[in-house]
Amino acid sequence: MRIEREIYNWKYIFDGTGFDIIPNEETDKPEILYKLYGLNQYSFDSLINQYIYATHPSQLNDIFDCNEELLDFDDIEAIKVFLGDSMPESEINKLIKEDFESLKTFVQRNFREKIYRKWGVFSMTGNPNNVLMWSYYGNHNGFCIEFDISKFPFKYYGPFPINYQPQIEALSIKTIGVQIGVLVQSNIKDVIWKHENEWRLMIAAPDGKDMFSPNFKILKGLGGHNRKFNYPIEAIKSIALGNRFFDPDEIHEIDNMTLEINLKVNFEQKSIMLDYLATNNIKTHIGLRTGFTEIKFRTSTIERINYKKYKINAC
Repeated sequence: MRIEREIYNWKYIFDGTGFDIIPNEETDKPEILYKLYGLNQYSFDSLINQYIYATHPSQLNDIFDCNEELLDFDDIEAIKVFLGDSMPESEINKLIKEDFESLKTFVQRNFREKIYRKWGVFSMTGNPNNVLMWSYYGNHNGFCIEFDISKFPFKYYGPFPINYQPQIEALSIKTIGVQIGVLVQSNIKDVIWKHENEWRLMIAAPDGKDMFSPNFKILKGLGGHNRKFNYPIEAIKSIALGNRFFDPDEIHEIDNMTLEINLKVNFEQKSIMLDYLATNNIKTHIGLRTGFTEIKFRTSTIERINYKKYKINAC
């Protein structure tokens, strides 16, 4: 069964086993994408333990992302399927007859919560030098992982570019179908976010399992997979440290090619990061400001002197 719908001049496809999105302009799907992380315990834990987090929509920073109101559940059969495992058909038919509009609203508001026990979102960017992105996702004191997503061992669809639109309207489930509805809901965002150059993976729950739902109390109580998906170290191409990763008084410039680092602030987290980079021989980039608006990175190697002391050598 193949379903294809054109929405905002993009093609959304479900072929019976998987999804695809074809933008209105020819776009090659990249294998290399970038994920920015802040300077916090979660970020370091995900790096050291080598996992990505398949986000539930309620955890996304854009409150309109995966908007529940994007889908108009005007299809009685789709409503019956959605409610079929929670109430008898006779009761569903009664509700359809007595107050169809309220039933539509109920399904619309709960569909996303239920369907994202099967899916998670992982967002990346195609532009690691975007000063706004570094400002949003870490105040320049975090780090950025360059991922080779072809090395991810878990099941996912994408990467898909985000379809940014200046005006968004609700879409009929009767017209586009539930499968395309899931794909579109995860893909269309307001044009104000266009500068993020976002690419997104739709990550499938492990076979036979649902994923943890952090929002609704009833669904949260059901538990589920923790949304963490491990990857091999080969999936990391490089890591960039932000311009503020080191405090100014932690840096001593030995010469134009060498920096001595004496950690003082957040030294436990920073030392974990630097040891990880040095031990695994990961290509490292140090953030530098250039002029008034540009960020550039200097490729470097890291040498551990002791617990709080490191040497960074420019390549």
